Amino acid sequence: MPSCLLVNLAVLEQKTKRGHEAATHLLEATQEMESAVGKTHPDLAKALESYAEVLRRMGRKPEARQAAQRAREIRHFLATTVDWHDLKTPAQ
Repeated sequence: MPSCLLVNLAVLEQKTKRGHEAATHLLEATQEMESAVGKTHPDLAKALESYAEVLRRMGRKPEARQAAQRAREIRHFLATTVDWHDLKTPAQ
């Protein structure tokens, strides 16, 4: 399943109180995104932020902090070094 669909599915699952499924799909989406668009793409940062929020709500705070930190690192990298015209778009 394409990573963008997994993220959307996870958002729906989170809203319907299915945190475990949401976390599973967000983890899968982040792994697919890293392969498809690289480790510093803004869509990956957004998925990691969603993943961190799901983990936080599930009480998995150390993992949530780690995912949130990765997202912050990507955003910092993008803000300081990237020419936005060079970014790949995720596969649909």
